[in-house]
Amino acid sequence: MVLVNPRGDALWKSHVILNGRARDYHVRDFAGPLSIKSVVSGSATWETNEGRFEIGPGACVVLNDRQPYSITVESREVVETLCLFFSRGFVEDAARAMTSGDAELLGEPRKDHAIEFHERLHADDGVLTPLLRKMHRGGDEGLVWQLAESLVMLHADTRKQAGKLPAAKASTREELWRRLQRGRNVIEGALGEPLDLHQVAREATLSPYHFHRGFTRLFGETPHTYLTRRRMERAAGLLRSTDMPVTDVCFACGYQSLGSFSSLFRKHAGVAPAHFRRARI
Repeated sequence: MVLVNPRGDALWKSHVILNGRARDYHVRDFAGPLSIKSVVSGSATWETNEGRFEIGPGACVVLNDRQPYSITVESREVVETLCLFFSRGFVEDAARAMTSGDAELLGEPRKDHAIEFHERLHADDGVLTPLLRKMHRGGDEGLVWQLAESLVMLHADTRKQAGKLPAAKASTREELWRRLQRGRNVIEGALGEPLDLHQVAREATLSPYHFHRGFTRLFGETPHTYLTRRRMERAAGLLRSTDMPVTDVCFACGYQSLGSFSSLFRKHAGVAPAHFRRARI
């Protein structure tokens, strides 16, 4: 059963969809079940001890069971959020069903350890976000199953990603993967601020050289290229969905020089920011 906007005591017991609309909304240090946070329109920010995630349409973040988090909505326009909370143990049960043989599944039920997901931004990933769009149009238990299965597969892909990193021990590769993901989370949380990539390396507890080499190997682009691309994507979203002056968009994307911002945007999008807005590309 999937409940939509029920009372708070329904969490943990059933799958719950919370579809909210607000201009000003704040929750601090809430620890709920395993959940997927997404935004239909506008922008909202979730914060955990793993990072700060500014979520807009086409992006989401997975938050672990009992992970304390805060959410902030501050906007002149109404922001619509869509969050799915899984009933406790459901994703673990899906993982067991996907990885065990029939004989084991027919045996005595076992208590599975909670699956822990690394908290990171999923931006138009082609996996979770299309299913969340369908859920917004009308959620049912079939979509919850598909999302749970997708999470299990993403969890397995994490180990494959870690295998790309140059370390002899699997535990070392996984720890390096976590630190590089934390560095990427720091970048995601500072798209609107001046950012020193040496500072990002410190936050990831890696030397600048080690961070640069590992980040490039894991994500296929340098930290600077990643930062620039994500800022340009943020700028395109603001130009497309708001009436903010181009100068304000420039500042909101971490740039202090309108000339440098416009030049980078033209290189990324093929047109100047003002032309991009008029065309609503």
